[in-house]
Amino acid sequence: MARIGIYGSSFDPITNVHLWTASTVAHRSKLDTIVFLPCSNKTKR
Repeated sequence: MARIGIYGSSFDPITNVHLWTASTVAHRSKLDTIVFLPCSNKTKR
């Protein structure tokens, strides 16, 4: 069974730090996949 990590953030915009963090966590936790889950609580008025 695949080990999947979920990385939620606003990613506005996605940066190299986001990618580095995901890569480091995936490696250290021996994950097969990281799913980026864009989320925000910003509301347009």
